[in-house]
Amino acid sequence: MLAKTSLRQKIALITFGILLTILILEIGLRLGGFIALSWQEHRNLQSIRQKGEFRILCLGESTTQNQYPRYLEEILNQGNLGIKFSVVDGGLAGTSTTAILSQLETNLDKYKPDMVVTMMGTNDAASYIPYEADTLRVYKLARLIVAHIAAKFNEFNLFSKEFLNPFAKKALAYNSGNYLAYKELGQLYKKQGNFHKAERAFKQAMEINPKSSSVYDELGQLYQDYGKISEAEHIFEKSIEFDPKNDLVYYRLARIYKDQGKPAEAEKLLKRALEFNPESNVAHHELAWFYKQQRRPEEAEQLFLKAIQLNPKNYDAYMVLARFYISQKKIIESEQILKKFIGLNPKNGFSYYLLGQVYRHQGRLAESEQLLKKALELNPRNDKAVAALATIYAEIGENELAKKYE
Repeated sequence: MLAKTSLRQKIALITFGILLTILILEIGLRLGGFIALSWQEHRNLQSIRQKGEFRILCLGESTTQNQYPRYLEEILNQGNLGIKFSVVDGGLAGTSTTAILSQLETNLDKYKPDMVVTMMGTNDAASYIPYEADTLRVYKLARLIVAHIAAKFNEFNLFSKEFLNPFAKKALAYNSGNYLAYKELGQLYKKQGNFHKAERAFKQAMEINPKSSSVYDELGQLYQDYGKISEAEHIFEKSIEFDPKNDLVYYRLARIYKDQGKPAEAEKLLKRALEFNPESNVAHHELAWFYKQQRRPEEAEQLFLKAIQLNPKNYDAYMVLARFYISQKKIIESEQILKKFIGLNPKNGFSYYLLGQVYRHQGRLAESEQLLKKALELNPRNDKAVAALATIYAEIGENELAKKYE
């Protein structure tokens, strides 16, 4: 006759079964992860063994690992651009921006890429799960599933069904029709990448307040971001009608005109923005860039100088002017602008390289050498600074040093 199993034995057997299941699942997850990462690492090593190729390192989370990198290399090489591309998949599912940044230097040293592409932030939102290298995989998987379900649940309850929920409708109608609530909701949908809901939210805000330039501006940017250029153009034009002094809209519409091959219309808009806001650093900078792209260097130079005067920390303007002066062989001007820039931003290695080149062409080799070494100290991967140093040492007969920097 079989002995009856006691309650304590049943509990022990159930507990043992659960623990055994977790153990098997944990081993399976770790083994699967090890195999996946080993295969990914094998492909990456094969990629970096290819000499004479343009190497792209892709960093990110599950949206990167075993996703677009494998197609990117194929698409680029099919383009017949005269360059051979190799793509390294550095994605790691479940990681975070903090973890990616902590490994950035290691990955750069390991793969030595010519370009880095990143896609990250998915795991940094409300459903963020910290990257914990030593945590049980089963635990991390459970947290991921729970967080995903919670995020979907919250999204459904708070922001779905086009505000048909009576409580949401009542909240948005608070204070006799609060169009700003719809505007903020549209901004939220835009951040989530939900074009259609963002569009409807902005249009609802426009119905409540049909003369709000800021809402038109938001909707125009949405259309522009999603490539609906004709719609963006129309919305920006309406925005200017309601608020002719909103100079930011002029810049956006001017860029559309420029891309459409309408430089005269673009210039007219940028000048109008400057008329409405003559002390705007941004207005001067935008018009300066327009003149630079139109190959009108003298006009661009004056506007960049004015932009710097209005905002002494407009670093972009300094660098554009420095390159312009160097190309025009204006030695005094290029030296002055670069020295001023270095004084404001002493951590920018490229500015030391540019000033070193200015001195090298003047024959001031000792000063050039020190500046180029400083550039390398700030950015050891500055190949241009390395080549410039090799040239200097060759010129002064220091052949061993020249070989070192070749």
